[in-house]
Amino acid sequence: MVKYCWILSLIVCFSLEALAQGSKRRPGGGGFTSSQWYVGISSGINQFQPKVQESFSEIDYWGGDVLETKDYSSSEQPIGYHLGLITIFSPAKFLQIVLNPSYAQQRWGYRTEYAWNDIDNENNSYEIDYSHQYTLHYLQLPLTARYVFLPRRWKPFVQAGIQYQMRVDATKELTASGTDFTSGSPISLQSDTQSTTATTLFNDGQWAAKAGGGIFYHFTGFMAGIELNYYYGFNSIVNDQTRFSATRNFQGLGNALDDIRLSGREITFQLVFPMKYLTKSFSPVIM
Repeated sequence: MVKYCWILSLIVCFSLEALAQGSKRRPGGGGFTSSQWYVGISSGINQFQPKVQESFSEIDYWGGDVLETKDYSSSEQPIGYHLGLITIFSPAKFLQIVLNPSYAQQRWGYRTEYAWNDIDNENNSYEIDYSHQYTLHYLQLPLTARYVFLPRRWKPFVQAGIQYQMRVDATKELTASGTDFTSGSPISLQSDTQSTTATTLFNDGQWAAKAGGGIFYHFTGFMAGIELNYYYGFNSIVNDQTRFSATRNFQGLGNALDDIRLSGREITFQLVFPMKYLTKSFSPVIM
């Protein structure tokens, strides 16, 4: 859906450019033409990799001969999305301050595997595998500073900044599979994917740093661009007060959330419009 919206937006952009008259670049020297504001929309995709700060498990309290493993490999990490509004203040040709409040879906997951063996009978064993997939929704407020290399039609830039995000809700999907040898012959175990709310398992907010770069193209009456950022979460997203108590019937055998810090990549498309125009020809201030 996001892809088709951006295709339509680009078609509109090039149509407007074809119809618009060229604007003249104004000389510097302060006053009205020394700065510019832009407002617009943004959307994109993201992919995150969980980083374990501290591991937890209920298996430790059972006292049984049960082996547990957790797998956070990149192959388990699905793609999310983000949509937002963007405001850019350009006080000088080479500098931009960007505020981009957004609604974001962040998805990540892991697998847990459990194995139990009867020490008196090696053929009596039990193996089960769980796939845990989490989907979190956040309101994000990133603030970044950009350095623009070429203040012309093509505007490559690098940027860095900080972001605070507030958790809105969270859901979990759990799928189990395995093999039971306790009956004397192997029995395959397979369950349908179950879904439930998991909001209370996660903290209300998270701080993160962002850094990356991209490029804009300055049309007559607007700019369109793309950027790639690396996201680094500062703190764990998991609520340590509910780790062993929330959704008890839906954790999976012996499972407890580790302290997780998220890092990952974001690709964002942006379409912005200038707010300051030169009065006589109604052409925008070109920075």
